[in-house]
This record gives sequence, C-alpha cells and structure tokens, in this order.
Amino acid sequence: MGLWIQNFKQALRGLRHQGWQAVVSVVGLAVSIVCLTFSVNWLWTETYYDSFRPGYKDLYVVEREDSLEHTESLLYRWGDRVSSVLGEEAMVGMYRYQGGRERVYLPDRPETVFYAQELSASTEMVALLGCRVLSGSLEEVAAADNRIVLTETMARKLFGRIDVCGESVCHIQKWRQLLYTVGAVVEDCRGKSNLHYDFISPLWVEDYERNSAVHENFRIMVRTSRPERTESELSRVDIKDSYPMGKLVLTPLRMFHKMGDGSGFVRAYFYQLAFVAVSLLLVLSAVVNLLAVYTSIFLGRIREYALRRSLGSLRCAECQMDAY
Repeated sequence: MGLWIQNFKQALRGLRHQGWQAVVSVVGLAVSIVCLTFSVNWLWTETYYDSFRPGYKDLYVVEREDSLEHTESLLYRWGDRVSSVLGEEAMVGMYRYQGGRERVYLPDRPETVFYAQELSASTEMVALLGCRVLSGSLEEVAAADNRIVLTETMARKLFGRIDVCGESVCHIQKWRQLLYTVGAVVEDCRGKSNLHYDFISPLWVEDYERNSAVHENFRIMVRTSRPERTESELSRVDIKDSYPMGKLVLTPLRMFHKMGDGSGFVRAYFYQLAFVAVSLLLVLSAVVNLLAVYTSIFLGRIREYALRRSLGSLRCAECQMDAY
C-alpha cells in the first residue's frame, strides 16, 4: 500500500511539471471524440433513410443513365418491361413523381379539409414498401380502381379512428375533385424517408401517358436481395426505341436523396466523409499528444528510480568502507 501511494505521489509530481500539456491533451481528446461521434452519426443518418421499412436495404430506384443525362423519371411502358424481364427475380412497383401536398376532406364535412402528402402508386408498390396493414387489406385495394390507402395518423385526423374501411374521402387535385373509398389503413412513415406520404392513391394512367414516348412521368422501384444480378438483368430491358444509348441502373432508396442525380458515393457524401476524416485525425493527434505526456512522466519516474538506486548503492558502499 505504501509503495502504491508513493508511485501515485510521483505521478502527481510528474503531472504538475507537465500540467498544461496534460490538460490540453485531455480536453482535445474529449472534444475530438465528441466531433467523431457527431460526424459518424451524421454520415449514418444520411445513408440510412427509410431504415424503418422492413428490408430497407433491398429497396432500389430504377434510373436511366447515358453519357449526357441521369434521371429517375421514366416512361410508363418501361415498368411492364422491367417486370416481365425480372420475373420472380424481384418485386416491381411504380409511382409518380411527388409534388406538393394536396387538400383532403370528408364529403359530408368540408370543414375537415387539411393538406396531406400524396403518393400515387400501384398496389404492388404498397406491398413492395412493406407497409404494415392496420385495417382493411391490400387485396381489396387491388380489386377496385378507386380505393385509397390512409396512414394511421391521417385516418385519426379525418375520422378519429383507424377502422374506417369503406368510408369516403375527397381529394382535391389541382383542378379536379376526386372521391375515393378507403381500402386500407397502414402504419405511418416513422422516420426520414425519400417517399414520405400521408395517403396512397391509385396510379391512374392517361392514354397519352401510356402511349406517348415523351411523357416521362413515372418512377420504378425494385425490391431485390441481389442488386448486382438484378442490374445485370436490367440490361435486357429494351429502351432503345426512345434512348438508343441509354441503360437502366439501380440506386439504393436509402441513399436516393444524395445519389439520385448520378453522383458516386464519395462525391455525394463528401462533406460527411470529410468531417469523419478530420475527426479521426483530431482523435489521433490528441491520443499521440497524451501518450507523449505520459511517456515523459514515465521516463522521468524511471530516471528518478535509477538515481535513487545509484544513491542507495553509493551509501551502502560508504557504510561498508566505514565498517572496515
């Protein structure tokens, strides 16, 4: 116990001589660890959108890429081609580009109107997203053309409950008023999402959109556990009737908000990666500085110990000479 107390006192004396350097090293290490924690959390958050969805890593957006352009807006007929080519290889769904929020209210209570985010999508798209059904069924939605899917929050805002299948809802879309029947209620988007929605409406396709070669109003999503093989299969999809040099590629939905313009991972997440790298350098420099302080203290203790031993040996020799 006495030896431990003596060593502790010697360490405190060493810290007293290296006090400012030790304080700066400890503070620097604490600050750098905090910076590293926040930068890693920022990078993780920006690369894991839609992580609340079941199997979110298997969700991909199909995009067209050529030497001049990279776009996620596709022709409607390509969805059927992708589905036929992939077959059972992957689940395929289609949806429209999302605009601003739309007005929704109950037919017999127009005062209940409020703004909500729409997602116009096929029934396959709802199943592909892995939405947990709280009321109703997707089979009922698929069996009719005017069935709407509400989220839990929207159902409670409109009706005060979630068992509302068969109820009517009005949707004002630009210049027209649409009347829907509730076919199902699903759980809310529980986090950051590239496809946030309050309700999912049927994917109605006009004849001019179905047959025209210039109306790229649709997007295609794929769920697959083998993206490399699926992307290879997409090369068989014939799009050369409109874009002779184009090809279809996959972009993970969780990183679509950054990489949807064709940017590579490093370019899309440059700032997040830079902050992580700088934080790592700060942690490394703080650790090296702290090790230098304690190495200096350790070497000082060794020199003090060696000096004491040499003095002890000299005194013993003098005592032996006096004895003779």
